[in-house]
Amino acid sequence: MDVKRLNDAALHLHRACTIPAKSRVEYGLFGDYAITVQGKSKIEGYSTEYKGYLECLSRATKQRVINALDHREGFRLRYHVVNLQPNFCEFTWSDTQERRDEITLKVYCGPISGWREDADMMTRPCHIEGSRKSGEVNFVEPIHLLKGRIREAAMGFKHEHGADIYFLITEYDSYVRTHVRMLDLTYVGLVLQHHAYLEPVFANLDIDVDEAKRKAGVKRADKIDDEPKDIWRNLLLDRGSPVPES
Repeated sequence: MDVKRLNDAALHLHRACTIPAKSRVEYGLFGDYAITVQGKSKIEGYSTEYKGYLECLSRATKQRVINALDHREGFRLRYHVVNLQPNFCEFTWSDTQERRDEITLKVYCGPISGWREDADMMTRPCHIEGSRKSGEVNFVEPIHLLKGRIREAAMGFKHEHGADIYFLITEYDSYVRTHVRMLDLTYVGLVLQHHAYLEPVFANLDIDVDEAKRKAGVKRADKIDDEPKDIWRNLLLDRGSPVPES
């Protein structure tokens, strides 16, 4: 997937969520696309598979997200998905009448129990270049990109997940250090089961890797799932949701 086409979809998402101001919807992009655009693609030797979808969080309710996006700025709601989960909705985006080369947008909506209504969305703007225009879009902050990738890497081995963790920690070293308490030791331990070469990287953050391994030894990675509540807890709340006992 061409990253500029993903950028086009992200730019239209930003426009739909911010114009008009009275229907503004807070959002933050995360996942593969966000990690790549925020710098990974510029590093020699790193390759990224551009998946044909965007993922984002939104403070707004599901219905407000639907009202903001459906049939606006090229987005169409996937009605067969809308009722599958209470705080999740999915759209397709295209800038052609024939709906060619559609991009999927997955939105994890609010409100979420345990997160104050007045809490900061914890996003930062980033300037991107589309195929015909450029502008700013919102990404969740790097510590939350890292938390999300650690969560995914805890579930099993994919080389790119380990590479993403290494990139985020080294690229945003000083920033990650100031937020390191937000990383869940159990998930770090599960990551090390699949990506042992990351041990010195975590240790350099003053993470107790022995304790992380101990915690991971009594948990089951296959109990981590993709329900919206877990996406929120693992990306934005102070600690990742606990992995159930085996």
